[in-house]
Amino acid sequence: MPSRDEWKTRCEAEIGKPYIWGASGPDSYDCSGFVQWALGLLGLDPAGDQTAEGLYRYFRRAGHATAVSDAQADLGDIVFYGGEEAVSHIALAWGGLNILEAGGGGHTTTTPAAAHAVHAEVRIKPIHRRADLVAILRPTALTWTRAHGLEAAEAFGRYQPEQPTTTWLQDGRNMQLNAPFGYIQQNGREWPVPAEAIVDGASIPQVFWSLIGGPLEGKYRYASVVHDYYCDVKSRTWPDTHRVFYDGMMCSGVNPVKAKVMYYAVYRFGPRWELSKVAAAPGLESFGDETAEVATPIPVEAFDPESFAADVKIIQETDPNPAVIEALARARAPLNA
Repeated sequence: MPSRDEWKTRCEAEIGKPYIWGASGPDSYDCSGFVQWALGLLGLDPAGDQTAEGLYRYFRRAGHATAVSDAQADLGDIVFYGGEEAVSHIALAWGGLNILEAGGGGHTTTTPAAAHAVHAEVRIKPIHRRADLVAILRPTALTWTRAHGLEAAEAFGRYQPEQPTTTWLQDGRNMQLNAPFGYIQQNGREWPVPAEAIVDGASIPQVFWSLIGGPLEGKYRYASVVHDYYCDVKSRTWPDTHRVFYDGMMCSGVNPVKAKVMYYAVYRFGPRWELSKVAAAPGLESFGDETAEVATPIPVEAFDPESFAADVKIIQETDPNPAVIEALARARAPLNA
């Protein structure tokens, strides 16, 4: 297997070669043909002429790859676009939220002249140039990312332990933790959730459940457990609590665009409260440290589907950072800013 730098140099030497439908090199490629050629240099290419969908099915099998977030993506990771029903495009993660792909063409791009006319070629593009990112998968047999990607893997903190142990209660809606669980942000701030805490996903407004399924299912589950608990106890500020939901989703490998849409949703329409210090008990007002923080609920904006859809489109097209998402939500609901 070539080194990381050798492989990178070899792949980048293909930049500018035309995208030709069905081509697999060495003079031209389509999207899956290029990825198979690149994986072949590493001995990771599955047998046969694979489509993007075929490669997705192969690598998502247990033991073949693990999912990573866009922030964790490194050289050698494979980026899939399309839908859960059918993956239609494939590329290589290329670091810095970029991809290396054979792209820009389609089934009618069958000659170099046709490719040149539409600038269809091997090229480097932003990872979110398309809004239909399905998954980023890291081949298990790829060794160099284990060390090189360690820092990136910590970009959104970590769960401790790695996953919660829980029991669904008889009502079918509430979930109880069997042991302590928690999340530690990259800055070291801890968000512990005690054993026997009960969560129900209610911190995510129910109108958004259609976006993610049940909030305590799938990749959202761990972030939802932490977010739900702190929205219930209200011991931290509401902006910090909603931000940890975003960080937790990214740590869990949730699709980055979906994570940003959900962060916008809870920041704008999720629960809010104001913390104020009060005397812990009557007669203790003279002792400055004998105080407690009390949370007072703040009314939130009613769901507005029209403006929500407009802002989701902005998020999908511009890939904003969390600060821009917060500003977008505040602009829609200045009363609650």
